[in-house]
Amino acid sequence: MVSTDVSRFLSTIKLSRTFESLSDSNKKFLAEHAVTTELKKGDFLWKRLDPGEYCAFVVEGLVEIVNENKSGNELIMGIFGPGDMIGLSAILKKTQYPASAIVSSKNSKILKFFIRSIDRDLAGQDWENMLNWQRERLLIHEQILRDKIMILGAGDLSARIIELFDNLQMRFSKSQDVNPNKIIIPISITKTQIAKIIEARVETVIRILNKWEKADYLKMGDQSVILNNFERLRSQEGSK
Repeated sequence: MVSTDVSRFLSTIKLSRTFESLSDSNKKFLAEHAVTTELKKGDFLWKRLDPGEYCAFVVEGLVEIVNENKSGNELIMGIFGPGDMIGLSAILKKTQYPASAIVSSKNSKILKFFIRSIDRDLAGQDWENMLNWQRERLLIHEQILRDKIMILGAGDLSARIIELFDNLQMRFSKSQDVNPNKIIIPISITKTQIAKIIEARVETVIRILNKWEKADYLKMGDQSVILNNFERLRSQEGSK
């Protein structure tokens, strides 16, 4: 389902920290070049080598950036959620998308910005402000992709999972529960997704996560991941 409503888009943009460094005129410019779409799990935002026609802002849900290795196995290059921008590099370079973008949550809401001709359309706009914002978003996007390298280099499988949870907590947790030992990551991620991100056998990762759930260190629900006594878990796994 696709819809266009400039005033509603502008409201979404103004409420998000992602766009806070943009001038009012540039926020309005983006809203005027936007459409919103609601997608379900498994839907493609775009496929690898599709022409870069738009960049996307994740309002709700999760999107995986996915590629294949030489063996044809699917690799998750990065996972993006509420507040994240994707596809901007392809727009600016006016090239194809280097990897596929697939919705991995049950539902998602995406704001698409059709700004491929941004250099022409921005005549009279705050060009320097827009350029600085683009650089800022690209750096954040690249850091998320580099985080994958940090996760893979964290050590054994338990250490990789802990590094991943650390990363997701930093990016998506807005606040802690009353109990400081209880961390809530408000995203829906599956054990299979975790295995793909850390590039490990699904069965082995599920076995580790099930063990942590049984010990009450972890609870994975439809809407969130809950970490209990996370520092104790980190210490316990690190001492092995």
